[in-house]
Amino acid sequence: MSVVVNDQQVSWQFAIGQRVKFHGMKASVIARSVTSSGEQIFYIHVKGDRVERPTRAVRSGYLVAN
Repeated sequence: MSVVVNDQQVSWQFAIGQRVKFHGMKASVIARSVTSSGEQIFYIHVKGDRVERPTRAVRSGYLVAN
């Protein structure tokens, strides 16, 4: 799936529900958005009982497919 930003087609780097890693922590993508400049923002849920902020908004460059 892709989205159009400033008349350009942008493909999503991660799918909703996809498992990813954020600084070594396991997480799942729960939502996504794109800025007017085309930067992808992913909302993730970090797994684990000892996570203080389980839901975070993260730029795509900080995520790795798991």
